[in-house]
Amino acid sequence: MSTGSHPTTDERAHLERGEALGRWLHRLFEHLAAWRAERKTRAELHRLSDQVLRDIGIERGQIDDVARAMARAVAAPPARPTAVIAPLPVPSAPEVATTADDDAQTLRPAA
Repeated sequence: MSTGSHPTTDERAHLERGEALGRWLHRLFEHLAAWRAERKTRAELHRLSDQVLRDIGIERGQIDDVARAMARAVAAPPARPTAVIAPLPVPSAPEVATTADDDAQTLRPAA
Protein backbone atom coordinates (compact mmCIF):
# COMPACT_ATOMS: atom_id res chain seq x y z
CA MET A 1 0.00 0.00 0.00
CA SER A 2 1.11 3.52 -0.61
CA THR A 3 1.99 5.68 2.33
CA GLY A 4 0.34 8.81 0.87
CA SER A 5 -3.32 9.55 0.41
CA HIS A 6 -3.24 8.67 -3.30
CA PRO A 7 -3.09 5.07 -4.52
CA THR A 8 -0.12 3.98 -6.61
CA THR A 9 -0.50 2.97 -10.25
CA ASP A 10 -0.53 -0.71 -9.27
CA GLU A 11 -3.19 -0.10 -6.62
CA ARG A 12 -5.32 1.85 -9.10
CA ALA A 13 -5.06 -0.97 -11.65
CA HIS A 14 -6.01 -3.50 -8.96
CA LEU A 15 -9.06 -1.41 -7.96
CA GLU A 16 -10.13 -0.99 -11.59
CA ARG A 17 -9.89 -4.76 -12.17
CA GLY A 18 -11.99 -5.35 -9.07
CA GLU A 19 -14.59 -2.84 -10.23
CA ALA A 20 -14.70 -4.41 -13.70
CA LEU A 21 -15.17 -7.86 -12.16
CA GLY A 22 -17.97 -6.49 -9.96
CA ARG A 23 -19.74 -4.99 -12.98
CA TRP A 24 -19.35 -8.26 -14.91
CA LEU A 25 -20.78 -10.29 -12.01
CA HIS A 26 -23.67 -7.83 -11.66
CA ARG A 27 -24.53 -8.19 -15.37
CA LEU A 28 -24.24 -11.97 -15.10
CA PHE A 29 -26.73 -12.09 -12.22
CA GLU A 30 -29.08 -9.74 -14.09
CA HIS A 31 -28.99 -12.06 -17.13
CA LEU A 32 -29.60 -15.11 -14.95
CA ALA A 33 -32.55 -13.39 -13.26
CA ALA A 34 -34.00 -12.41 -16.66
CA TRP A 35 -33.56 -15.96 -17.96
CA ARG A 36 -35.33 -17.41 -14.90
CA ALA A 37 -38.17 -14.86 -15.21
CA GLU A 38 -38.59 -15.69 -18.91
CA ARG A 39 -38.63 -19.42 -18.20
CA LYS A 40 -41.18 -19.04 -15.39
CA THR A 41 -43.42 -16.74 -17.46
CA ARG A 42 -43.29 -19.11 -20.43
CA ALA A 43 -44.25 -22.09 -18.22
CA GLU A 44 -47.12 -20.20 -16.60
CA LEU A 45 -48.50 -19.02 -19.93
CA HIS A 46 -48.31 -22.53 -21.39
CA ARG A 47 -50.43 -23.79 -18.48
CA LEU A 48 -53.30 -21.44 -19.41
CA SER A 49 -56.13 -22.55 -21.66
CA ASP A 50 -56.54 -21.10 -25.14
CA GLN A 51 -59.65 -19.23 -23.94
CA VAL A 52 -57.78 -17.56 -21.07
CA LEU A 53 -54.91 -16.66 -23.39
CA ARG A 54 -57.40 -15.06 -25.81
CA ASP A 55 -58.96 -13.16 -22.89
CA ILE A 56 -55.61 -11.57 -22.09
CA GLY A 57 -54.88 -10.91 -25.76
CA ILE A 58 -52.24 -13.59 -26.43
CA GLU A 59 -52.27 -16.47 -28.89
CA ARG A 60 -50.44 -19.65 -28.02
CA GLY A 61 -47.89 -19.00 -30.77
CA GLN A 62 -46.94 -15.69 -29.14
CA ILE A 63 -46.03 -17.13 -25.74
CA ASP A 64 -42.27 -17.26 -26.37
CA ASP A 65 -42.16 -13.67 -27.66
CA VAL A 66 -44.32 -12.38 -24.79
CA ALA A 67 -42.23 -14.18 -22.17
CA ARG A 68 -39.00 -12.82 -23.68
CA ALA A 69 -40.37 -9.26 -23.84
CA MET A 70 -41.64 -9.40 -20.26
CA ALA A 71 -38.30 -10.72 -18.97
CA ARG A 72 -36.43 -7.94 -20.79
CA ALA A 73 -38.78 -5.33 -19.37
CA VAL A 74 -38.24 -6.63 -15.85
CA ALA A 75 -34.46 -6.90 -16.26
CA ALA A 76 -34.04 -3.49 -17.92
CA PRO A 77 -32.73 -0.81 -15.60
CA PRO A 78 -35.23 1.93 -14.85
CA ALA A 79 -35.12 4.82 -17.29
CA ARG A 80 -33.51 7.99 -16.08
CA PRO A 81 -35.95 10.84 -15.68
CA THR A 82 -35.69 13.34 -18.52
CA ALA A 83 -37.32 16.21 -16.70
CA VAL A 84 -37.58 17.38 -13.14
CA ILE A 85 -41.16 17.51 -11.94
CA ALA A 86 -41.86 20.21 -9.41
CA PRO A 87 -43.83 19.11 -6.37
CA LEU A 88 -47.42 20.28 -6.10
CA PRO A 89 -48.02 23.03 -3.57
CA VAL A 90 -49.40 21.79 -0.28
CA PRO A 91 -52.49 23.67 0.89
CA SER A 92 -52.07 25.31 4.24
CA ALA A 93 -54.06 24.10 7.21
CA PRO A 94 -57.19 26.07 8.13
CA GLU A 95 -56.80 28.64 10.85
CA VAL A 96 -58.71 28.31 14.10
CA ALA A 97 -60.30 31.54 15.32
CA THR A 98 -62.28 32.26 18.48
CA THR A 99 -65.50 34.27 18.23
CA ALA A 100 -66.07 37.02 20.75
CA ASP A 101 -69.72 36.07 21.37
CA ASP A 102 -69.71 32.56 22.78
CA ASP A 103 -66.05 31.58 22.94
CA ALA A 104 -66.76 28.77 20.39
CA GLN A 105 -64.11 27.93 17.83
CA THR A 106 -64.86 28.28 14.15
CA LEU A 107 -62.76 27.25 11.15
CA ARG A 108 -62.07 29.54 8.25
CA PRO A 109 -59.60 29.03 5.39
CA ALA A 110 -56.21 30.67 5.64
CA ALA A 111 -55.77 33.75 3.51
